[in-house]
Amino acid sequence: MKILNCFLSLFIITAFCSSLIAQPEDFKKNSEPGKCYAKSMMPDGHPDWTEILCPSQITNTFILELQTALKSRNYYQGELDKQYSDDVRIALKNFQIENQLPQGQLNTETVDALEIMYGKELDEKLKREKKAAKQAAKEEKRKKKIKS
Repeated sequence: MKILNCFLSLFIITAFCSSLIAQPEDFKKNSEPGKCYAKSMMPDGHPDWTEILCPSQITNTFILELQTALKSRNYYQGELDKQYSDDVRIALKNFQIENQLPQGQLNTETVDALEIMYGKELDEKLKREKKAAKQAAKEEKRKKKIKS
């Protein structure tokens, strides 16, 4: 009986975990250029196509923004280490469930609900921050020159 219970538990865990991992057949072929789609579990329990972040949009900077947004809402307790870990995935899924969002993928609805920039918007923000840092460094250098 113990063996049967262990087997059933393993089967349930495997089925649950595999539902979180997108399979090749879960991705929509011939998507619009620059957009990606995958099947997600909808709040009412049926799978449907949702727009997700394309792999090229999931950068270390984006993951840090994701961790920060989840942590500020008390869904993520881990380190801000730019790693898309199991803890981040679990926090993301819990956020999706509690906010009745499509689950199982990093979809644009979820990212928008977390108020995280991505894609061109994030690139532009990073460029502005880099430019501002350069200006600040130049200003600091100019001030040091004047003092000398």
